[in-house]
Order: sequence, then C-alpha cells, then structure tokens
Amino acid sequence: MKLKRILAVILSATVAFGFWSCQEEEIETGIDPNLPAPSNLTYDEDNSSATSMTVYWDASAPDAAGATSYTVQLLTAPDQGDNYDSSTSKTLQSTAEVHDLAMFGGLSSFEKYLIRVRANYKRSKYSEWTYITLNGEPVFHEVGFGMVDPSLPTIDTCGYDATLSTAESMWFNFDAHTAKAANAAEVVVRIVNKKSTLPSYTNTESISATGTEFVNLTNKNRYTVWARAAYKLSDSLPEGTILKIQSDCKIHQYKEQLRKDLFEKLTQAHAFWSYSGVTMETLPDELLIEKVFVHLDMADIDKLFELFPKKFIQKVWRENMAVQGEYLFDLNVMIALYFFHIRKPEAYLRRQEMLHLKKLTRTL
Repeated sequence: MKLKRILAVILSATVAFGFWSCQEEEIETGIDPNLPAPSNLTYDEDNSSATSMTVYWDASAPDAAGATSYTVQLLTAPDQGDNYDSSTSKTLQSTAEVHDLAMFGGLSSFEKYLIRVRANYKRSKYSEWTYITLNGEPVFHEVGFGMVDPSLPTIDTCGYDATLSTAESMWFNFDAHTAKAANAAEVVVRIVNKKSTLPSYTNTESISATGTEFVNLTNKNRYTVWARAAYKLSDSLPEGTILKIQSDCKIHQYKEQLRKDLFEKLTQAHAFWSYSGVTMETLPDELLIEKVFVHLDMADIDKLFELFPKKFIQKVWRENMAVQGEYLFDLNVMIALYFFHIRKPEAYLRRQEMLHLKKLTRTL
C-alpha cells in the first residue's frame, strides 16, 4: 500500500512537471510592440491616378530584424478590423526585389481610405501597424486626389452657369477666397457621368480663378460635380526626397516584374501559339491585356490595373473583345460586371457588337 502511494506521488509530480514544461514552450503570436515596424509610410501622388493609389515605406529596420513579409492595407474606417479583400490588401515577401511599395489599381474615384502597413515575422508575429497620419492621427486619402485634411478650408461656393454653357459644354463659377487666404494652390473641379462607360473629366484652375469650363461633352448626359481646394505639401526633408527618387525607380522595376510574370504565365498557357517571335519587349500592351483576360485567372487580371490605367484597359477590352459576340460572351459578361461595373452587361455587349458591325459595313 505504501509503495502504491509513493508511485502515485511520483506519477503526479511527473505529470505536473510535464505540464509545466509545455506551458514554458508555448509561443505567443500576434502583435509584438518590441518588433520593428515600417516607418515613413508615404502616399505617392505622382504615381497615383484617378483609379489607383501608390504608397511606399522604409523597410530597413524590419528587414534587419528578420521580417519575412509586409502587409499593406486600405481601410474605409478606423475600426474596420482585419481586411482580407485582395483589391485593398497586399502582402509582399521580403525576398522580393521590391517589397517596400505597393500599388492598388482598379479603385473608384473619390473613395476615401486610411492607409497602413506592418511587418510580419516568423511564428505568426507582427509589428504594430504604421499609418499615414496627420497631427498624430490616421488621415484619409481620397482616390484621385490624395490627403483629405478636414481642418483646411475648401472653396466657398460652386455653381453651374447656364448663360455660359452650351449643348456641348458646361461652365461652373466658384468662389475660393477663404481657401486662397489659407494658401491653397489650386481649385480642382471634377464631373463624373453616372454611366460608367462614359468618361469623367477633371479641371485644375489657379486658386485666383473664378470659374472653369468643360468642353466636348455629349448633350443630355447628366454629371455629378465635385469641387475642392488643393494644397501643396512642402517636403524639405532630404530623406523624403531620397525616398521619393528610390520609389520612382522601384515602381518601374515593380511594373517590369509584373509584366514579366504575366508574360511567362501566358507563354506557359500557350497563349501566343499563333504568333511568331513574340517576346516581352515586342509584346504590345493591347495584346497583353487581351490575352490576360482570356487565359489567366482573376488575381492576374487584377495586376493589369497596376500596370495600366483603368480607362485604357476598358478601351482595349471594348474594342478588341466585347465585339466578338458569342465567342467570348460569357467571359465578357463577367468582365463587364466585375471589373467595369457595367449594368445590364448582356445588352451592353449586344450593343457593342452591333456598333462594330455597322462600322465594318461602312468601311466596305
């Protein structure tokens, strides 16, 4: 009996020791404030457009600390939480030649986003998020314009002038004296047609101007109008200038790598079997766009919007693919809905095919 008790004590001690050892070996995951985070997160105005945003950051400290990748995200609200939408969240491996900038294409003009980036480390550990901030707080950036500072005055009034407008033009008067007094540099006026297939227009005027005119418009089309004051950011920091130059070079490298990756995937898919001597250098942009739509998947199609403006991609698709009738009909319906947000895509495609046929008959 005594021996059994001794064995029981030894066994319970062994179990307790084993349990304690497991607890000691548990690995904590998640955000570790001691791990270096990216710094100098910057919105790149020169390499952003009406439908895209480009940002870059300093990755030197996380790289030196062993970061394995970087996640950069666009958020629509401060409390949005984790973002798994591939159109507004990207993860770049540290082994990639360019891993300190990201380009988001295919965005909608006037959408506002907070921008953040973090470094990812082994064993599911992360640095804290780094945001683009203003006065210590995360600040929204608007697609097509840039930083939105709610403390800066905008224009006082903006109105349509029927006496100076015609069937093919629109004139808008504005008063920007308050913004001018606050050292605003320009007035930006943009008109957007409610039909996604028709172009939008942006005019930029001096802050001292009192009006702007949009010409070559189509009669009886309705437009939504935005107007605001624009301010120039002063950047006298030497490191800011250096980062900007480095960013421009890296964006070129990044786009070249994207193009190379798409070309290699198309080659593996035998997309150029009917063409002779096609190389990455001789491949026309229009043919690249068409072949990616036809032969590659959604993630690869998204990359087109990082390489080219949305309007150019839509123009190539409309002229080269949307007119092909039943041959690519189902694919074109998906493209029209998902990438260009065209309502009633079937009717739109039939209309494009008819217009194409009329053009052909006129040339015969």
